[in-house]
Amino acid sequence: MRLACAVVLGGVLVAAGCMLPRREAVKCGEQYCPAGSTCVGDGGCLCNTVEACGESCQPCQAPANATPTCVVGVCDFTCNDGYCRAPVGDVCTSTMDDPDNCGSCGTRCDSRVCNRGACGTAPEEVVTASMPAGLALAVGGGALYVANLATAANGGQIIRVTLPSTTDRLPNRESPFEIAADADSIYWTERGSGGVIRATLALGNPTSIAVGQTQPYGIALDDQYVYWTNEGTNDVLRVPKAGGARTQIAGAQATPHGIVVDSSLVYWANQSDGTIKATPPGGGAINLVAGSLTMPEMLAIYQNDVYATTATTVAKVTGQARRIIATDQKSPVGLAFDNGFVYWTNRGTAPGYTDGSVMRMSLSSGSPEVLARSNRWATSPWSIVVDSQYVYWTTFTANGSVWRLPK
Repeated sequence: MRLACAVVLGGVLVAAGCMLPRREAVKCGEQYCPAGSTCVGDGGCLCNTVEACGESCQPCQAPANATPTCVVGVCDFTCNDGYCRAPVGDVCTSTMDDPDNCGSCGTRCDSRVCNRGACGTAPEEVVTASMPAGLALAVGGGALYVANLATAANGGQIIRVTLPSTTDRLPNRESPFEIAADADSIYWTERGSGGVIRATLALGNPTSIAVGQTQPYGIALDDQYVYWTNEGTNDVLRVPKAGGARTQIAGAQATPHGIVVDSSLVYWANQSDGTIKATPPGGGAINLVAGSLTMPEMLAIYQNDVYATTATTVAKVTGQARRIIATDQKSPVGLAFDNGFVYWTNRGTAPGYTDGSVMRMSLSSGSPEVLARSNRWATSPWSIVVDSQYVYWTTFTANGSVWRLPK
Protein backbone atom coordinates (compact mmCIF):
# COMPACT_ATOMS: atom_id res chain seq x y z
CA MET A 1 0.00 0.00 0.00
CA ARG A 2 1.43 3.38 -0.99
CA LEU A 3 1.71 5.80 1.92
CA ALA A 4 0.62 9.31 1.05
CA CYS A 5 3.34 11.21 2.83
CA ALA A 6 6.18 13.58 2.29
CA VAL A 7 9.52 12.95 4.00
CA VAL A 8 11.23 16.22 4.78
CA LEU A 9 14.76 16.24 6.20
CA GLY A 10 16.33 19.52 7.20
CA GLY A 11 13.54 21.45 5.54
CA VAL A 12 14.16 19.73 2.17
CA LEU A 13 11.67 17.41 0.51
CA VAL A 14 13.55 14.16 -0.11
CA ALA A 15 10.73 11.69 -0.71
CA ALA A 16 7.09 11.76 -1.65
CA GLY A 17 4.52 9.03 -2.06
CA CYS A 18 6.37 6.67 0.33
CA MET A 19 6.17 2.96 -0.40
CA LEU A 20 6.08 2.05 3.30
CA PRO A 21 2.70 1.37 4.98
CA ARG A 22 1.91 4.09 7.50
CA ARG A 23 2.14 1.62 10.37
CA GLU A 24 5.88 1.03 9.54
CA ALA A 25 6.79 4.71 9.36
CA VAL A 26 7.68 6.94 12.30
CA LYS A 27 5.97 10.32 12.54
CA CYS A 28 8.37 13.05 13.65
CA GLY A 29 6.65 16.39 13.80
CA GLU A 30 5.10 17.06 10.43
CA GLN A 31 7.01 14.33 8.57
CA TYR A 32 7.16 10.55 8.40
CA CYS A 33 10.54 8.87 8.78
CA PRO A 34 11.56 5.30 7.79
CA ALA A 35 10.72 2.47 10.17
CA GLY A 36 13.11 2.18 13.10
CA SER A 37 13.97 5.88 13.08
CA THR A 38 14.31 8.06 16.18
CA CYS A 39 12.88 11.55 16.29
CA VAL A 40 15.47 14.21 17.08
CA GLY A 41 15.35 17.97 17.49
CA ASP A 42 12.34 19.80 16.09
CA GLY A 43 10.78 16.94 14.18
CA GLY A 44 13.97 15.61 12.60
CA CYS A 45 14.78 11.97 11.76
CA LEU A 46 17.65 9.80 12.96
CA CYS A 47 17.45 6.64 10.90
CA ASN A 48 18.61 3.42 12.58
CA THR A 49 18.69 0.70 9.95
CA VAL A 50 21.45 -0.55 7.67
CA GLU A 51 19.34 0.47 4.69
CA ALA A 52 18.84 4.01 6.06
CA CYS A 53 21.20 5.30 8.74
CA GLY A 54 21.88 8.66 10.39
CA GLU A 55 20.30 12.01 9.78
CA SER A 56 20.77 11.61 6.03
CA CYS A 57 19.11 8.17 6.06
CA GLN A 58 21.74 6.76 3.66
CA PRO A 59 22.56 3.01 3.38
CA CYS A 60 25.61 1.72 5.29
CA GLN A 61 28.54 0.13 3.47
CA ALA A 62 31.04 -2.48 4.67
CA PRO A 63 34.48 -3.60 3.48
CA ALA A 64 35.16 -7.09 2.14
CA ASN A 65 34.49 -9.93 4.57
CA ALA A 66 32.28 -7.77 6.79
CA THR A 67 28.63 -7.01 7.49
CA PRO A 68 27.36 -3.41 7.77
CA THR A 69 25.64 -2.20 10.95
CA CYS A 70 23.83 0.96 12.08
CA VAL A 71 24.04 1.80 15.78
CA VAL A 72 22.28 4.92 17.10
CA GLY A 73 22.41 6.49 13.67
CA VAL A 74 26.10 5.72 13.01
CA CYS A 75 27.23 3.34 10.26
CA ASP A 76 29.77 0.72 11.27
CA PHE A 77 30.57 -2.91 10.43
CA THR A 78 31.36 -6.24 12.05
CA CYS A 79 33.87 -8.69 10.57
CA ASN A 80 32.58 -12.05 9.43
CA ASP A 81 33.58 -15.31 11.10
CA GLY A 82 37.28 -16.00 10.56
CA TYR A 83 38.13 -12.31 10.13
CA CYS A 84 39.18 -9.58 12.56
CA ARG A 85 39.17 -5.83 12.46
CA ALA A 86 42.59 -4.42 11.60
CA PRO A 87 44.00 -1.82 14.00
CA VAL A 88 44.50 0.62 11.12
CA GLY A 89 42.04 1.21 8.31
CA ASP A 90 38.49 0.00 7.85
CA VAL A 91 39.38 -3.55 6.80
CA CYS A 92 38.86 -7.10 8.04
CA THR A 93 41.84 -9.45 7.90
CA SER A 94 41.87 -13.24 7.88
CA THR A 95 42.86 -15.12 11.03
CA MET A 96 44.62 -17.57 8.70
CA ASP A 97 47.46 -15.19 7.80
CA ASP A 98 47.24 -11.96 9.83
CA PRO A 99 50.16 -11.84 12.31
CA ASP A 100 48.15 -9.47 14.55
CA ASN A 101 45.16 -11.83 14.64
CA CYS A 102 46.60 -15.28 14.09
CA GLY A 103 44.08 -18.07 14.66
CA SER A 104 41.86 -15.73 16.65
CA CYS A 105 41.35 -12.00 17.09
CA GLY A 106 44.06 -10.40 19.21
CA THR A 107 46.58 -13.28 18.97
CA ARG A 108 49.80 -11.56 17.88
CA CYS A 109 52.80 -13.41 16.42
CA ASP A 110 56.16 -12.15 17.67
CA SER A 111 57.69 -13.64 14.52
CA ARG A 112 55.26 -11.53 12.43
CA VAL A 113 54.53 -14.70 10.45
CA CYS A 114 51.10 -16.37 10.48
CA ASN A 115 50.45 -19.41 8.28
CA ARG A 116 47.11 -21.19 8.30
CA GLY A 117 46.21 -19.71 11.64
CA ALA A 118 49.46 -20.61 13.42
CA CYS A 119 52.47 -18.41 14.20
CA GLY A 120 55.55 -19.29 12.18
CA THR A 121 59.33 -19.05 12.51
CA ALA A 122 61.07 -15.70 12.23
CA PRO A 123 63.52 -15.43 9.29
CA GLU A 124 67.27 -15.39 9.87
CA GLU A 125 69.48 -12.65 8.42
CA VAL A 126 72.25 -14.20 6.32
CA VAL A 127 73.86 -11.00 5.02
CA THR A 128 73.49 -8.04 7.36
CA ALA A 129 71.73 -4.83 6.44
CA SER A 130 74.63 -3.31 4.55
CA MET A 131 73.55 -3.73 0.94
CA PRO A 132 72.03 -0.66 -0.66
CA ALA A 133 69.61 -2.14 -3.19
CA GLY A 134 70.46 -5.78 -2.63
CA LEU A 135 69.04 -7.54 -5.66
CA ALA A 136 69.68 -10.88 -7.35
CA LEU A 137 70.62 -14.29 -5.93
CA ALA A 138 72.22 -17.44 -7.30
CA VAL A 139 73.37 -20.71 -5.71
CA GLY A 140 76.49 -22.51 -6.94
CA GLY A 141 79.39 -24.53 -5.61
CA GLY A 142 77.92 -24.70 -2.12
CA ALA A 143 77.76 -20.90 -1.84
CA LEU A 144 75.15 -18.19 -2.16
CA TYR A 145 75.91 -15.28 -4.52
CA VAL A 146 74.31 -11.84 -4.31
CA ALA A 147 74.33 -9.02 -6.87
CA ASN A 148 74.28 -5.81 -4.82
CA LEU A 149 73.12 -3.10 -7.23
CA ALA A 150 73.93 -0.18 -4.87
CA THR A 151 72.98 3.43 -5.48
CA ALA A 152 76.35 5.10 -5.99
CA ALA A 153 78.57 4.81 -9.06
CA ASN A 154 81.10 1.98 -8.65
CA GLY A 155 79.46 1.14 -5.31
CA GLY A 156 78.06 -2.22 -6.34
CA GLN A 157 79.31 -5.55 -5.09
CA ILE A 158 79.17 -9.23 -5.81
CA ILE A 159 78.86 -10.99 -2.47
CA ARG A 160 79.73 -14.64 -1.86
CA VAL A 161 78.32 -16.30 1.24
CA THR A 162 79.94 -19.61 2.11
CA LEU A 163 77.08 -20.99 4.14
CA PRO A 164 76.18 -20.61 6.85
CA SER A 165 77.73 -17.16 7.27
CA THR A 166 81.23 -16.52 5.87
CA THR A 167 81.07 -13.53 3.54
CA ASP A 168 83.45 -12.40 0.79
CA ARG A 169 82.89 -9.34 -1.39
CA LEU A 170 83.98 -8.24 -4.84
CA PRO A 171 83.68 -4.43 -4.59
CA ASN A 172 83.67 -1.47 -6.98
CA ARG A 173 81.24 -2.97 -9.46
CA GLU A 174 79.03 -0.76 -11.62
CA SER A 175 75.44 -1.65 -10.75
CA PRO A 176 75.43 -5.45 -11.01
CA PHE A 177 71.87 -6.59 -11.67
CA GLU A 178 70.96 -10.24 -12.38
CA ILE A 179 73.31 -13.13 -11.58
CA ALA A 180 73.65 -16.82 -12.50
CA ALA A 181 76.07 -19.60 -11.58
CA ASP A 182 77.26 -22.93 -12.96
CA ALA A 183 79.72 -25.49 -11.60
CA ASP A 184 82.76 -23.34 -12.38
CA SER A 185 81.85 -19.66 -12.55
CA ILE A 186 79.39 -16.92 -11.80
CA TYR A 187 78.04 -14.50 -14.42
CA TRP A 188 76.14 -11.24 -14.05
CA THR A 189 74.76 -8.32 -15.99
CA GLU A 190 76.15 -4.91 -15.05
CA ARG A 191 73.92 -1.98 -15.94
CA GLY A 192 76.40 0.73 -15.03
CA SER A 193 79.23 -0.54 -17.23
CA GLY A 194 77.00 -2.10 -19.88
CA GLY A 195 78.82 -5.38 -19.52
CA VAL A 196 78.25 -9.07 -18.99
CA ILE A 197 80.85 -10.29 -16.50
CA ARG A 198 82.30 -13.67 -15.56
CA ALA A 199 84.27 -14.54 -12.41
CA THR A 200 85.36 -17.68 -10.64
CA LEU A 201 83.24 -19.11 -7.86
CA ALA A 202 85.80 -17.68 -5.45
CA LEU A 203 85.19 -14.20 -6.95
CA GLY A 204 88.53 -14.24 -8.74
CA ASN A 205 89.48 -12.91 -12.17
CA PRO A 206 86.39 -10.85 -13.05
CA THR A 207 86.30 -10.58 -16.86
CA SER A 208 83.97 -8.78 -19.26
CA ILE A 209 82.74 -11.28 -21.85
CA ALA A 210 80.46 -8.67 -23.47
CA VAL A 211 80.77 -4.87 -23.39
CA GLY A 212 78.88 -1.94 -24.84
CA GLN A 213 75.44 -3.22 -23.85
CA THR A 214 72.58 -0.87 -22.99
CA GLN A 215 70.90 -1.61 -19.67
CA PRO A 216 71.51 -5.37 -19.66
CA TYR A 217 68.86 -7.05 -17.51
CA GLY A 218 68.15 -10.79 -17.19
CA ILE A 219 70.75 -13.53 -17.58
CA ALA A 220 70.61 -17.30 -18.23
CA LEU A 221 73.09 -20.10 -18.91
CA ASP A 222 73.29 -23.34 -20.82
CA ASP A 223 76.33 -25.62 -21.14
CA GLN A 224 78.19 -23.38 -23.59
CA TYR A 225 76.62 -19.91 -23.70
CA VAL A 226 75.50 -16.96 -21.63
CA TYR A 227 72.21 -15.34 -22.69
CA TRP A 228 70.92 -11.94 -21.63
CA THR A 229 68.31 -9.29 -22.38
CA ASN A 230 69.07 -5.64 -23.08
CA GLU A 231 66.29 -3.43 -21.77
CA GLY A 232 67.72 -0.33 -23.44
CA THR A 233 68.04 -1.71 -26.98
CA ASN A 234 65.18 -4.24 -26.81
CA ASP A 235 67.20 -7.23 -27.92
CA VAL A 236 68.29 -10.68 -26.73
CA LEU A 237 71.89 -11.86 -27.17
CA ARG A 238 74.30 -14.66 -26.37
CA VAL A 239 78.05 -15.07 -26.08
CA PRO A 240 80.26 -18.12 -25.42
CA LYS A 241 81.02 -18.57 -21.73
CA ALA A 242 84.70 -18.22 -22.46
CA GLY A 243 84.07 -14.98 -24.34
CA GLY A 244 84.18 -14.26 -28.06
CA ALA A 245 81.75 -13.03 -30.66
CA ARG A 246 78.31 -12.18 -29.35
CA THR A 247 75.18 -12.97 -31.37
CA GLN A 248 71.87 -11.17 -31.39
CA ILE A 249 69.22 -13.89 -31.38
CA ALA A 250 66.21 -11.53 -31.21
CA GLY A 251 65.79 -7.84 -31.96
CA ALA A 252 62.95 -5.32 -31.85
CA GLN A 253 61.49 -6.73 -28.64
CA ALA A 254 59.40 -4.81 -26.09
CA THR A 255 61.41 -4.11 -22.91
CA PRO A 256 62.72 -7.67 -22.43
CA HIS A 257 63.37 -8.59 -18.80
CA GLY A 258 63.53 -12.15 -17.43
CA ILE A 259 65.16 -14.88 -19.52
CA VAL A 260 65.54 -18.68 -19.25
CA VAL A 261 66.89 -21.38 -21.56
CA ASP A 262 66.35 -25.11 -21.96
CA SER A 263 67.79 -27.60 -24.45
CA SER A 264 65.73 -26.35 -27.37
CA LEU A 265 64.52 -22.78 -26.75
CA VAL A 266 65.40 -19.45 -25.16
CA TYR A 267 62.41 -17.74 -23.52
CA TRP A 268 62.10 -14.12 -22.43
CA ALA A 269 59.46 -11.82 -20.96
CA ASN A 270 58.54 -8.66 -22.88
CA GLN A 271 57.22 -6.36 -20.21
CA SER A 272 55.88 -3.58 -22.45
CA ASP A 273 53.63 -5.68 -24.69
CA GLY A 274 52.77 -8.41 -22.19
CA THR A 275 54.22 -11.35 -24.11
CA ILE A 276 56.48 -14.33 -23.51
CA LYS A 277 58.47 -15.21 -26.64
CA ALA A 278 60.96 -17.91 -27.58
CA THR A 279 63.50 -18.75 -30.25
CA PRO A 280 66.11 -21.51 -30.74
CA PRO A 281 69.34 -20.83 -28.80
CA GLY A 282 71.22 -19.91 -31.95
CA GLY A 283 68.45 -17.66 -33.25
CA GLY A 284 65.75 -18.22 -35.86
CA ALA A 285 61.98 -17.95 -35.91
CA ILE A 286 60.56 -16.10 -32.89
CA ASN A 287 57.47 -17.76 -31.46
CA LEU A 288 54.77 -16.28 -29.27
CA VAL A 289 54.51 -18.47 -26.17
CA ALA A 290 51.97 -16.40 -24.19
CA GLY A 291 50.27 -13.05 -24.64
CA SER A 292 47.85 -10.64 -22.97
CA LEU A 293 49.88 -10.68 -19.77
CA THR A 294 50.24 -7.61 -17.59
CA MET A 295 53.89 -6.61 -17.19
CA PRO A 296 55.56 -10.04 -17.13
CA GLU A 297 58.79 -9.81 -15.16
CA MET A 298 60.77 -12.97 -14.33
CA LEU A 299 60.75 -16.51 -15.72
CA ALA A 300 61.74 -19.91 -14.36
CA ILE A 301 61.74 -23.47 -15.71
CA TYR A 302 60.52 -26.40 -13.61
CA GLN A 303 59.98 -29.93 -14.92
CA ASN A 304 60.27 -28.70 -18.53
CA ASP A 305 57.57 -26.03 -18.13
CA VAL A 306 58.03 -22.26 -18.07
CA TYR A 307 56.51 -20.13 -15.32
CA ALA A 308 56.25 -16.34 -15.14
CA THR A 309 55.50 -13.58 -12.68
CA THR A 310 53.28 -10.73 -13.88
CA ALA A 311 51.92 -7.60 -12.20
CA THR A 312 49.47 -9.59 -10.06
CA THR A 313 49.87 -13.31 -10.86
CA VAL A 314 52.16 -16.31 -10.96
CA ALA A 315 51.41 -18.31 -14.10
CA LYS A 316 52.41 -21.48 -15.91
CA VAL A 317 52.78 -20.41 -19.54
CA THR A 318 53.83 -23.62 -21.34
CA GLY A 319 52.80 -27.29 -21.28
CA GLN A 320 49.48 -29.07 -21.44
CA ALA A 321 47.86 -27.41 -18.42
CA ARG A 322 48.66 -23.71 -18.72
CA ARG A 323 47.10 -21.94 -15.80
CA ILE A 324 47.25 -19.13 -13.29
CA ILE A 325 48.95 -20.48 -10.17
CA ALA A 326 48.17 -17.54 -7.89
CA THR A 327 46.09 -14.39 -8.39
CA ASP A 328 45.74 -11.05 -6.59
CA GLN A 329 49.43 -10.91 -5.73
CA LYS A 330 51.27 -7.63 -5.09
CA SER A 331 53.90 -7.17 -7.79
CA PRO A 332 55.43 -10.66 -7.74
CA VAL A 333 59.03 -10.78 -8.98
CA GLY A 334 61.35 -13.69 -8.14
CA LEU A 335 60.50 -17.37 -8.76
CA ALA A 336 62.00 -20.60 -7.45
CA PHE A 337 60.93 -24.26 -7.39
CA ASP A 338 61.67 -27.26 -5.21
CA ASN A 339 60.05 -30.64 -4.60
CA GLY A 340 56.63 -29.78 -5.98
CA PHE A 341 56.46 -26.28 -4.50
CA VAL A 342 56.69 -22.87 -6.14
CA TYR A 343 58.19 -19.99 -4.15
CA TRP A 344 57.92 -16.32 -5.07
CA THR A 345 58.41 -12.81 -3.75
CA ASN A 346 55.71 -10.15 -3.72
CA ARG A 347 57.54 -6.85 -3.87
CA GLY A 348 54.51 -4.97 -2.54
CA THR A 349 52.88 -1.64 -3.27
CA ALA A 350 54.82 1.51 -4.16
CA PRO A 351 56.11 3.76 -2.81
CA GLY A 352 56.90 2.12 0.54
CA TYR A 353 56.56 -1.57 -0.38
CA THR A 354 55.73 -2.30 3.27
CA ASP A 355 53.13 -4.91 2.27
CA GLY A 356 55.69 -7.17 0.57
CA SER A 357 55.74 -10.89 1.29
CA VAL A 358 57.50 -14.17 0.58
CA MET A 359 55.13 -16.89 -0.60
CA ARG A 360 54.94 -20.63 -1.19
CA MET A 361 52.38 -22.91 -2.80
CA SER A 362 52.09 -26.59 -3.64
CA LEU A 363 51.75 -27.11 -7.39
CA SER A 364 49.43 -30.08 -6.86
CA SER A 365 47.02 -28.71 -4.26
CA GLY A 366 46.41 -26.02 -1.72
CA SER A 367 46.55 -22.25 -1.73
CA PRO A 368 49.33 -19.67 -1.32
CA GLU A 369 51.07 -19.60 2.06
CA VAL A 370 52.83 -16.57 3.53
CA LEU A 371 56.36 -17.49 4.64
CA ALA A 372 57.44 -13.99 5.65
CA ARG A 373 55.72 -10.64 5.89
CA SER A 374 56.91 -7.62 7.85
CA ASN A 375 58.54 -4.25 7.36
CA ARG A 376 61.87 -5.75 8.39
CA TRP A 377 61.95 -9.08 6.60
CA ALA A 378 59.91 -8.46 3.51
CA THR A 379 60.02 -4.83 2.47
CA SER A 380 60.42 -4.95 -1.31
CA PRO A 381 61.65 -8.56 -1.54
CA TRP A 382 63.08 -9.28 -5.00
CA SER A 383 65.11 -12.38 -5.83
CA ILE A 384 64.49 -15.83 -4.32
CA VAL A 385 66.37 -19.15 -4.44
CA VAL A 386 66.20 -22.47 -2.60
CA ASP A 387 68.74 -25.11 -1.68
CA SER A 388 68.37 -28.45 0.08
CA GLN A 389 67.47 -26.84 3.42
CA TYR A 390 66.47 -23.19 3.07
CA VAL A 391 64.65 -20.59 1.04
CA TYR A 392 66.61 -17.33 0.62
CA TRP A 393 65.51 -13.90 -0.57
CA THR A 394 66.81 -10.35 -0.90
CA THR A 395 65.18 -7.11 0.20
CA PHE A 396 65.63 -4.44 -2.46
CA THR A 397 65.90 -1.41 -0.15
CA ALA A 398 68.46 1.21 0.91
CA ASN A 399 69.56 -1.16 3.69
CA GLY A 400 68.94 -4.43 1.91
CA SER A 401 69.64 -7.84 3.43
CA VAL A 402 69.53 -11.51 2.56
CA TRP A 403 67.14 -13.57 4.67
CA ARG A 404 66.43 -17.28 4.95
CA LEU A 405 63.90 -19.70 6.41
CA PRO A 406 63.92 -23.46 6.64
CA LYS A 407 61.82 -24.94 3.86
